[in-house]
Parts: sequence; structure tokens; C-alpha cells
Amino acid sequence: WWWRAISWRTRMATEAEIARLATATGREADRLFLTLMIRHHQGALAMVDEHSDNSMAELVEETANEISVTQGKQIMQMQGMLARLA
Repeated sequence: WWWRAISWRTRMATEAEIARLATATGREADRLFLTLMIRHHQGALAMVDEHSDNSMAELVEETANEISVTQGKQIMQMQGMLARLA
């Protein structure tokens, strides 16, 4: 049931955003890509947070923790890149 409660937060790119990314070039394309990926990773972190309360398998919990660490770091890296592209 928990996945229904957070599905709106998964932050997947819309078809319109993907179409815009497909036609963007240069810095605009880079900024849009990073913006969409940051949002997507934030959605993954929300799912990890929700799942950690419901996990029953140790391996799944370990994977969720790894996702949290790596995607958290990637968000910070992408935010830095985005700031440099501003």
C-alpha cells in the first residue's frame, strides 16, 4: 500500500519534458537534464525512506541503503554542476 501513497513523488519526467530535452541543445540541454535527474533521484530517495519502514528482507534493506547513499551523493554532484551552468 505504501507505494500508492508515494507514487506522486516519484518525480518521473513527463512526456513533454522528455520532448523538450530531446530538442534542447548545449547548456540548455545540460541544465534540463540535470534538473530532471535531480528530481528523479529525489523521488528514489523518497521511495527508499518509505520502504525502509516496510522492508522484511535484509538484502533489500541493504540495497535501499546503498541507493540512498549513492543517489544522495549524485544529487549533490548534479546540484553543483547545475550551479556552475547557471
